[in-house]
This record gives sequence, C-alpha cells and structure tokens, in this order.
Amino acid sequence: MNYRITEDDRARFKRCRRQWDFASPHRRGLEPIASVDPVLPGALKDALAVYYYPGTWDWQPELKQSLVHKAVTRALDEAGATDALPTAMALLDSYDAWAGTVDDFAPVKIGHDVGGLVPDPRDPNVG
Repeated sequence: MNYRITEDDRARFKRCRRQWDFASPHRRGLEPIASVDPVLPGALKDALAVYYYPGTWDWQPELKQSLVHKAVTRALDEAGATDALPTAMALLDSYDAWAGTVDDFAPVKIGHDVGGLVPDPRDPNVG
C-alpha cells in the first residue's frame, strides 16, 4: 500500500509521534479485537511461583510440571475462569520448554521476608 506523507503529516509527526499516530485516518475508529482476561495473569503468577519454588528445583521436570498444572488449575477454578485453562496450560508448557534452555541459575529466596530486631548498643532494651 502506497501512502503519500503530506507536509502537515510531517509537521505533526515531528511535533509529537503519538499525536500523529492518533490523528492518522488509518487509526480512527479502531476497536481492540480481544482483551486479556484479568484472571489469567494472577493464575500464571501462582503457577510460576510453584515452578520456581526452591524446594522443587532439582525435581524431575515431569513431576514439577504436573504441580505447576495443578496450581494454575486450582487458581482458575477458584476464580471461576475454567475456560482459560487450555490457554494457560499451553502458555506454561511453552514457557517450560523455553525456560529450560535459558535458566542457568537456582533460586535461593521466594517471596518471604524475614524481620529481626537489632539491639541498639547504647540502650540494649531498644531495637
């Protein structure tokens, strides 16, 4: 498709690329095709927490992947979004195939924070 850029288009583009893009006649009235289900990111986060749990890092991949699948299934069941299960499973399987080639580390800490009282040397009763 050929498109001729006019002087006005060029001036708008130089002023602000976002304004030029939204002012384009090709961009007017477009609606998104689909939206992301807000439940899916939370379910995937829960599943990846199981995937990277330090206690299971050295387990067999098949066993660990079954726990990941159970975690995402449980999260989607609790949210009532079981229709997103095939998408979540496919995404996690693809992630596992990719992560196995690039993960060259072992996790040492998960999402727990530890707090401790450090005593003040001048006043041992206060921390």
